[in-house]
Amino acid sequence: MAQQSKWWLAAALSAAAVLGACSSSTDPDEGASGGAAGASSGGSGTGGSGTGSSSSGGSGTGGAPSGGSSSGGGVNVNCVKGAAFKSATLIDDFEDGENKVLGDDMRGGYWYVFNDNAEHAQTPGKQTPAPVVDAYMPEAITGAPGNTFAFHSTGDALFTSWGAGVGVSFVDGGQLWKCPYDLTAASGISFKYKSNAAVTFKVPTRETIPDTAHGECTAGTACFNQYSATVPAAADWTVATVKFTDLAVNPGWGWGADGAPRAPTFNKASVTELQWTIKEATAFDFWLDDVKIVP
Repeated sequence: MAQQSKWWLAAALSAAAVLGACSSSTDPDEGASGGAAGASSGGSGTGGSGTGSSSSGGSGTGGAPSGGSSSGGGVNVNCVKGAAFKSATLIDDFEDGENKVLGDDMRGGYWYVFNDNAEHAQTPGKQTPAPVVDAYMPEAITGAPGNTFAFHSTGDALFTSWGAGVGVSFVDGGQLWKCPYDLTAASGISFKYKSNAAVTFKVPTRETIPDTAHGECTAGTACFNQYSATVPAAADWTVATVKFTDLAVNPGWGWGADGAPRAPTFNKASVTELQWTIKEATAFDFWLDDVKIVP
């Protein structure tokens, strides 16, 4: 089939902006959401890097091919109003050979990769496909009856801050916007995977993304402390089903001196993307397929 011809650069938040908006942290999502934020303007910064695709297909660094970007919270006018899961459970099985999710139930996001290297670098750690440098496309697979393509990413053990990962947005807002997608009618997410290392599955919401990245997290709250669950290494294709009730924030970060959690309650109505990360200093070979919503 025709391959997707539009590519976007993923932008990373600057550390100064992150620290200014949220409590300081070494949590992996401080870089992950930076790399995850698809920017048609090709914006740049520090704290992570990523690659993916956008509806405007912009390229370069810092340039805005179609209008300037905005700052602060709120939902972008380009976000699909009322985008919500109703009945179409399959997010993507990659069988169309493209890097965009299936368009059912008002979805239109893209796949991307990201890691803790400085902006757009392939050093010290090396990940394939390379953030920004390589345009991601599904990879042909064998030994999986009924499947011909899957998401594949590898990396060495030289990521030293929080690691590396892959992810997908539900709706493409462009210009670093985090568009919400309503999963109120869902109970969780299932996916098929193979990995030589344990994988942390994360479900970012607008409440955990700082307002400097057009989210709703402000100073005094645990920005980037995403709700997550970890699945073990699996040598063979394995189906994991993660219920939203199984998700939890990082208990060692984002808590106040009085012991009270600062992270907001998980909001299924404002999910922005899904992410799979591998911790720092871990060489990995990760495959992903058949990502579905569990009613």
